Amino acid sequence: MTTNEKSTNDIALKLRKLWKGTIYIGISGIYIFLLGMVLMFVGLKAALLTFFLIALVQLFRYVAGDVDRLGWVMENKDISGVKEDTRKYQSKMLLLLFVLIQISNLAIIYQTYAVSTKMWTLLTFIGILAVELMFRQIRSLNHEIDYELASYGIKDRNPISSGAHSQNMHETSSVKANEKIDKKLEKLKFMAENGDITQKAYEEIKDRELIKRIMEE
Repeated sequence: MTTNEKSTNDIALKLRKLWKGTIYIGISGIYIFLLGMVLMFVGLKAALLTFFLIALVQLFRYVAGDVDRLGWVMENKDISGVKEDTRKYQSKMLLLLFVLIQISNLAIIYQTYAVSTKMWTLLTFIGILAVELMFRQIRSLNHEIDYELASYGIKDRNPISSGAHSQNMHETSSVKANEKIDKKLEKLKFMAENGDITQKAYEEIKDRELIKRIMEE
């Protein structure tokens, strides 16, 4: 890869991370608006309940994001030893969390309906729908950028030099970590060959370490 191609890729990655950060800001704005609306026009108790439901949604969504990331890793990375029942379990977990998120969203809408007007309920429904569409976009972006963290354009003024610097630091630390894992696996392989540990135990540790390595890339 040439320097120009690398710079172009760094800029493309930076733009996607900035877009991801922009979406998160938009989501936060919608939730703050909905919470402020309830606080101003209904009262503190209703606002606290809305805040609790929003926080619950985000907790479920945080877990769902990690489950989705594991599924993406299993589909796109070369991991040995991943069984079909593991993939099915991941899919069931993702479906369950999706249902829990939507139930919590419905609770937010119903709570708004119970304490305010139909107009505010409609606005709440539109806001929740917009948030769901935004999170779908974030999920798509995550698959494109390998779950890189969102960027908000505050610290890194130069997208090329800053991106290259952070990438070099990440690559250096990754190489050191991989060398450490390789030495550990070589030692365990030697122990398995000598009968100190079972071959099955060695394979399980090997699979776990390889998955950990891929997750931290």
